[in-house]
Amino acid sequence: MSPSTHDLPLYSDQKPVSDLENRVAYQFLFPFILNYKRMKPSLRNGAVIFVVAGVCMLAAWVFSGASPGKLAWEPPIVRKALMSFAYKVYANPEVAEGRYFLSKAVLKNTGAGPIRDLAVSYQVPDYIPWTTPEVTDALPAGSTLVKVFYPKFPDKVSRLANQTTATLEIKLQWREREGGPLKEEVLRDNFTLFGVNEVQFGDTPAEDRATWYDVYSLAPFVVCMVTPNDPVVKEYAAAITERMGGSMAGASQKVEDVIELMKATYDYMVVTGMRYAGAKGLPETIGGENQEVQTVRLPRDVILSNNGLCIELAILWASIMDQLGCESYIMMVENHAFTVVMVQGQPVPIECTAITPKAVGQENPVPFKEAYKMAVKEFQQAELKIPLSVRQLQLAGYASPELPDIDIDKIKKIIADRGNAVPHRDPVPPHPVAAQYVHPRGLISFDYPQNWQMGQPVPQIGNTFYAGDMNSKANVQLYEVPNVNDPRTAMNMIVQAIGRRGAQVSVTDTQAQGNVYFFQGNTAGPGGYFQWFGVFRAVPGGVIGITLGCPQANFEGNRALFNQIIGTVHFKQ
Repeated sequence: MSPSTHDLPLYSDQKPVSDLENRVAYQFLFPFILNYKRMKPSLRNGAVIFVVAGVCMLAAWVFSGASPGKLAWEPPIVRKALMSFAYKVYANPEVAEGRYFLSKAVLKNTGAGPIRDLAVSYQVPDYIPWTTPEVTDALPAGSTLVKVFYPKFPDKVSRLANQTTATLEIKLQWREREGGPLKEEVLRDNFTLFGVNEVQFGDTPAEDRATWYDVYSLAPFVVCMVTPNDPVVKEYAAAITERMGGSMAGASQKVEDVIELMKATYDYMVVTGMRYAGAKGLPETIGGENQEVQTVRLPRDVILSNNGLCIELAILWASIMDQLGCESYIMMVENHAFTVVMVQGQPVPIECTAITPKAVGQENPVPFKEAYKMAVKEFQQAELKIPLSVRQLQLAGYASPELPDIDIDKIKKIIADRGNAVPHRDPVPPHPVAAQYVHPRGLISFDYPQNWQMGQPVPQIGNTFYAGDMNSKANVQLYEVPNVNDPRTAMNMIVQAIGRRGAQVSVTDTQAQGNVYFFQGNTAGPGGYFQWFGVFRAVPGGVIGITLGCPQANFEGNRALFNQIIGTVHFKQ
């Protein structure tokens, strides 16, 4: 009796045979068996070999298509703690070449076939909802997939007052074969969210610390607490420059002008009662895993309390200097921190804590010059130091947090009350300043010397008011540029208009303090070579501002007067 196909065990494990496999068996094997006895002996051996090879190839093809994948993983790496004030850093994979991820998961296919429709998503309950899954259509056998998570926390996370435990949940979904059932697994691990005022200086495990720098491996995060655009910092900086006789005092990048600004900042802190408070500003001994975590307040809180640790004062100084257009560094040395201002490549350090004499071993008030010398000595003698460039690090992604709204009128009153309690250090003007200009629509007002004579303005270049001294040729000019809202654009239009009248204008420096822009430059024309600076701002209907200048030979002699006039400028809000 001839055997049927059902008597031929195609698979030793007796797995179900598909319709495709049956068709192959009937169309290929069955005819061969029926005709086998009719073949010549010489052909039988070759035919057998051919059939066996074909069956082996068929089996390999069938088995490879049916073999399942198998997803395997180790417990994901999850960062133990995040600093809530630096939430923007953890969301940015470009910072420090992606080092600051929250978690990393390594997924591997240990099966014989591909894994299909592998989807990975995550959530942090109460902070981040389930993310859109990232899908890998096929993960071949033996392949590994690495997923790195950079969480985008909402800004509310920066308002946490205390340490909070949060949970990371990672959802995995996949199929072991195409068309197979969808499998799902959720991996969970907890981590700590530090309060907004808690700074973790390092995360290198104690057993891996080889040098002092390993203790402060997270030092760049300190720069995230520098907040020059905070309205509270802006008001504080404005109060300092007001006492100098005008905001323009900080816009120059000359060494002597920057030192004058730093002295004014130091003196203002002293006379308004700012104090150094605390023992040491940085952790001294690192015995446990969390001992490098310290409470550090943001600059607005230091201003309101009028006292701070050395690291807090250094951060406040950096915020003020940045707001006033100066490049600053926070210098961390062993157990201490201070601020260094860079001007034309020259470091100008300041011992911030010297505002409280006992903090630096003195009984009597320490003048700015001595505080500067102390910082120079610290800077030169420190063998271990970490310079943190505010400008460079913030451009690299160490961004400040979004701060909650604050009653700015209340802040203004607090700062004004402190300032009114002490005498102002206004310069003695070389000329009496009594006359006042008020724009017809109230867009701007300012004072100027009463003995200056009004001249003929030139509307063709946007000039609508002119007053000056006929002898020294010192003058103030009002410019109005309608239908623009950027002071830089307005200045370019003024420069072009003057150029069409035969003079050459060069703008040598531009500084911004909030929405007010300061320009410096010179003008060469038929009347000689003039040096000037100006202050401009966008107002309803366009841009308005003034320039103050005179022949270059007389400019330094008139600088104090020009600064005094700048200090009287008021724009319409």
